[in-house]
Amino acid sequence: MKVLIVEDELPARERLKNLLSELHLPLEIVAEAGSIEEAVELLQQNKDLDLAFFDVQLSDGLSFEIFRRLSVDLPVVFTTAYDAYLLEAFQTNGIDYLLKPLKRKELSRAMLKFHQLKSHFATDISDLVAQMSEKSTYLRRIAGSKANALIPVKVEEVAWFTTRHKITLLRTFEGESLVVNKTLANLEVLLDPRQFRRVNRQYIVNITAVQQIKPHYKGKLLLKLEPGTEDEVTVSQEQAAQMRDWLEI
Repeated sequence: MKVLIVEDELPARERLKNLLSELHLPLEIVAEAGSIEEAVELLQQNKDLDLAFFDVQLSDGLSFEIFRRLSVDLPVVFTTAYDAYLLEAFQTNGIDYLLKPLKRKELSRAMLKFHQLKSHFATDISDLVAQMSEKSTYLRRIAGSKANALIPVKVEEVAWFTTRHKITLLRTFEGESLVVNKTLANLEVLLDPRQFRRVNRQYIVNITAVQQIKPHYKGKLLLKLEPGTEDEVTVSQEQAAQMRDWLEI
């Protein structure tokens, strides 16, 4: 069994490797990565992998981005210190979701599940993921606060979310600004990716809010949103192609 480990924290990576060795399974760790970029490159080079372990939060973003960049046709066990990403984990190739610090018993359970599913992963697991995706629902309403009052807002009424000084704000299409008790990382998982996208570290935007897209310096894209923003909203050169695909332009 050939295994890939994608983990940016070396102590966590070593713990996972040690726990796997304690299980005395016939496996070989053939590749290790610490970022999305490294993982994508390794997955392109190694076509005969059997299983992967993905840390959710990597140094350059969430590991779910790997699935947006290329087709991953092997089962994945996700590891994370948080449980906010459970839904998206099972909407990709996730067969299990382990919270850090990893425990031998839980890892053993995940490996047992993998062996039970191994013979028919290509069909049955993809069907299971599709079924779970159909049953799951993305965030439909969100509570924003203003003047010590909570105000419920339908997510389709939100033009964009931003973060300033560790405070998350939303702006509605009507121009109302509210404070949100969630981080952009939390919202990125909870919002429908067909409608909302994390375009950079500071903004998640509603596709309807994008009024114009222009080339910017160093291969970046400059977005014009409505309602407007106080600062420039840019998309990195690395994310430009995915942004165009999302906007279907």
